Amino acid sequence: MHPQGTKAKIEFWRVWFVEASADCTLEDVNRLQRPLSIPAAELLPQAPTKADSEGLILLVQFRCGGFAVGIRFNHAIFDGVGAGQFFKAIGETARGLPQPTAKPVWCREAIPSPPKASPDDHDLPFFTPPRFVETVYDVSLDSINLIKNEYVKETGRKCSTFDAVAAALWQSRTRAIGVELHADVSVGLVADVRHLMGDVLPAEGGYYGNCVYPTGVTASGDMIVHASLVEVVDLIKEAKKCCLQRWQTGSFDRGGTPDRVGHLPQAAGAPPGFEGHGQLWQAKAEMSK
Repeated sequence: MHPQGTKAKIEFWRVWFVEASADCTLEDVNRLQRPLSIPAAELLPQAPTKADSEGLILLVQFRCGGFAVGIRFNHAIFDGVGAGQFFKAIGETARGLPQPTAKPVWCREAIPSPPKASPDDHDLPFFTPPRFVETVYDVSLDSINLIKNEYVKETGRKCSTFDAVAAALWQSRTRAIGVELHADVSVGLVADVRHLMGDVLPAEGGYYGNCVYPTGVTASGDMIVHASLVEVVDLIKEAKKCCLQRWQTGSFDRGGTPDRVGHLPQAAGAPPGFEGHGQLWQAKAEMSK
C-alpha cells in the first residue's frame, strides 16, 4: 500500500526467453534467405499473454549447429535502434558483465512533445492501407560503394549506405513504373534523430524509446529520372537533415500520400544497435535458468 498521492515505482522488467530446435540445417532452408521456406511465425516468439508482449526472444538451434534469434517488441516502447540497445544490454547482463555497455534509461520526459495538429486540419490524409507485394532485390556492395565513392568525388562529403541505396531504388522505381515526367514522385523516410538531440538526451547514451520521425521529399518525375544519383542522394540527405526541425514545428512532411503510385516508403533494413548480438547466444544458458 502507498500513501495517497504517491506512485508505485516498478524497478523490475522481465524478458521472455525461449529455446527451440529445428530438425533441419540452415542449408535446408536456404540460410533463411527470403522468401522464407519456414513460416515467419515459427521463428518469432509468441507472447504467453497479451500483457507479456513487450520483450520476447526465441532462439532456434538448427541441426548443423547454426541458430536464429527471433525478437518481438512493442513499437510503442522501442524503436528499432532502441530495441537493439535494450536487448544488447540484456545479453551483456546475462553473460555476467557488472553493467551493460549502455545502461537502458527511460527518460521519456526529456523529449518535448511537438505541436499537435489542429482538429480541422484537412491536410491529414485518410486512405486504405495498400496491399504490399514482397520482392527481394540484391544490391551488391560493389554497386553501393560505386555510388558512395562517386558522391565523395563530386561533393567532398560522405553519404551513408542507406542514402545510396534509397537514391538508387527511388530513381530505378521511378523509371520502371513510367511516371509522367511532369508528375510529382516522392520518397518517404524514417530518420533516427538521436544524434541531433544531444542537448536533451542523457550524455551517457542508453535512451531506448522512439526517436525516429517520418519525413520525405517530393520532386518531379523528370528530375528524378534524369538526375545523377549524386543529386538524388543530396535530396535524401537534405530531407533527413530537416527532419528534426519539421518535427519541432509540427510540419510533418512525409513525402506524399502513401496510396499514390509515385510514393516510395523507405526505412533502414538493419537498425543500428543490433550489432554484436551473438551475446544473446552466449547468454542463453544463464537466461533460461
